[in-house]
Amino acid sequence: MGSYHRLTNPMQNGWYTAWMSVSQDKKQAVESCVVIDPQANAPVLRLYLCGLLPDVVYCDGSGNKYKDAALMHGGLVLPMQKGNYPALQIVLKMIEK
Repeated sequence: MGSYHRLTNPMQNGWYTAWMSVSQDKKQAVESCVVIDPQANAPVLRLYLCGLLPDVVYCDGSGNKYKDAALMHGGLVLPMQKGNYPALQIVLKMIEK
């Protein structure tokens, strides 16, 4: 079944909301982010993930590789989103222990 994690509180930051789901074996995670109040010159979106396996490398759909510690403590920097109420979903898969 896996686990669900709310990464942000839209009532506190006000301009975007993000959440993620992690598979039960923690080998795959899906992060979702929706900009609910688009802003000009918005700051960089950085999501601090949680619930990942320790000492593991994850890969996204573009082939970028990330260590679990980098994702959970340094955060995942999201690409700039344009338009009205843009949404983004990133799938991470474990590639090595």
